[in-house]
Amino acid sequence: MRIYSKPFNGLPLIPWRVDTSSWIVDYRPNSLVFKGNDEAIVVVEGEVYYCVGKTGKPDNSMLKHVYDSVGESNFSKHVEGAYNVVVAKGNSITVFGDSFNRINLFYGKDVISTEYRDVLSCFNAIEYEPMVLYCLMVLGYPPSKHTPYRGLSRLSIGERLLLTDDIHLVKDEINPILSSEMGNAELGRYADILENAILSRSNPSNNWVELSGGWDSTIILGVLRQYFDTTNVHATTVAVKLRDGRLFNQSEIEKSIKICKYYNVPLEVATFDLSDVRLIKTWNKFVRDYHYPFVCEHPFLFQSEADFLSGMGKLDATVFMGSFSDSLHNFGFSQYISLPYLSHEFRQYGDKIKSYLYSPSFLKKVFDNTFENDFAYKMFQHHYPKVKFVDTSLMTRNERVFRYLLSFVLSKERVPFAPIATDLIFLNDAKVLFTEWLYNNYFKDAVEQIDCDNMYFWLTWLYQNFHLQGVEKGLTDASFHNFEKRVRQPFYDIQLVKFLQTMPEDWGRGLEWRPTKYPLRHYGCEKLKIPYEIIESIPHSYLNEIESGRSINLHSEILNNSILTSGVWGDIRSKNHSGRYFDKEWFDISVLDNMLKTGNGESESILLFRQLMLLSLGI
Repeated sequence: MRIYSKPFNGLPLIPWRVDTSSWIVDYRPNSLVFKGNDEAIVVVEGEVYYCVGKTGKPDNSMLKHVYDSVGESNFSKHVEGAYNVVVAKGNSITVFGDSFNRINLFYGKDVISTEYRDVLSCFNAIEYEPMVLYCLMVLGYPPSKHTPYRGLSRLSIGERLLLTDDIHLVKDEINPILSSEMGNAELGRYADILENAILSRSNPSNNWVELSGGWDSTIILGVLRQYFDTTNVHATTVAVKLRDGRLFNQSEIEKSIKICKYYNVPLEVATFDLSDVRLIKTWNKFVRDYHYPFVCEHPFLFQSEADFLSGMGKLDATVFMGSFSDSLHNFGFSQYISLPYLSHEFRQYGDKIKSYLYSPSFLKKVFDNTFENDFAYKMFQHHYPKVKFVDTSLMTRNERVFRYLLSFVLSKERVPFAPIATDLIFLNDAKVLFTEWLYNNYFKDAVEQIDCDNMYFWLTWLYQNFHLQGVEKGLTDASFHNFEKRVRQPFYDIQLVKFLQTMPEDWGRGLEWRPTKYPLRHYGCEKLKIPYEIIESIPHSYLNEIESGRSINLHSEILNNSILTSGVWGDIRSKNHSGRYFDKEWFDISVLDNMLKTGNGESESILLFRQLMLLSLGI
């Protein structure tokens, strides 16, 4: 989709367009287009999975009925999918995305487009935004509203564009929803919502599940097998082979084989081999064809899978991934790594303790400034003895809440009041300006409105502006861009997200005895009857979680012990283009330069990797 003002000669016209006295809209030929009762021309470009409260495949007629019933402002709340919408009425145009803005929409002064280069090509000069570059280094991605280019913005959740003579940004009112008590009826409702999220995204004949041997992907596979026979459901996984021949994810592969045998589903295993010379070709291809901007993370897992399926002629496949289930159920605190210990049960409860630190019970203590006396909090402070936690003694309530939420999103430890990760690359004055920028653009509403009843809404909202539109989304979009359909991530579903925003603390998010991801596990065991004994048989997935005495970091292995080490990485490190992007008024260039020259340690491997990605891909 491209929208540009008249007269404009910078972009070629395509046959499918809508125009007003001031604007031209180009859209894809397979878009859904209808005329509303208000005489507006409505274009829906992308994929529509279902309409809330309706059955059947959405078409022009169904979408028109939704639009006429709920109006333009509520359309995306009732239509689930990955799409952008244009509503042309008279001489004005309104532009907005689906409920989660899954497809990027970039805009500048005179141009709006799903391709950032369309907008960037209209700039007289390119300037970089240091705040966003810092996010690329720390997080691996920019937050939802921003790009690395000054003046190039991205439409975010709860935003729309109104086009009259100029482009105006309109922000929807945020209406937080409250947590509520839940019981058996809600377990049944969760099951119905989850099944619909999966089946509405399915393919009548060609479904592939990216299988990890864990709960999320196994449940997707189980639901599909409940409704499709074995000829229509397949599984795939990626074996990560280290240079010494060992598999980094051996237990993941073993569990996936057993699960596929249980469901009588064929398993295809792609290989990401750090010693394979073809990895250089994969890297060069990714750099050449890079379609998703601004993600500084290695693409090899998703790219290996995409290349494998593409090589099998499966470009028409519907590929399912269990992405974001951990994030939405327990905000990432459900991976058995919060407190490493030999006991599987204790590791799981360690995740629950960490979930508790971002629960209403702990938030009360943050409000009244008694959190430092909390035993669970003290335990994690003891677990990170080298971390200098933020001193909150002289802070106001809102300042304290801001720092609490900042650690939730940007700290390495993800413990309340832990410092922002890897802040050594930013100069001191820049650190102050960066936190102010974050507050004004992303945290202000949450800080001012969060309370113990709406806390899970705001934590999810922050996730939607950061992690949920970050690395994993970017890399799947980039790796699978040649496929006919977007990768399906059914846990990031409009109805499921709303359910989880209201899910209470005692459903696996606090110190009670229910497990993490409680409704998911209950559904899998009690209703779907998945082989949970296989899932739980080997509690570890990667070598860095089970080896004692040596920590195996995959980023470090790719950097220092792969076929790319001397050639690809060595070439980039020797050229040292850091000064091209990083402003010396903001960044400590000496730290960045030294990292390129000598950085081989595990502690700095992720930061160095992101720096190399940025220099390799360019922006």
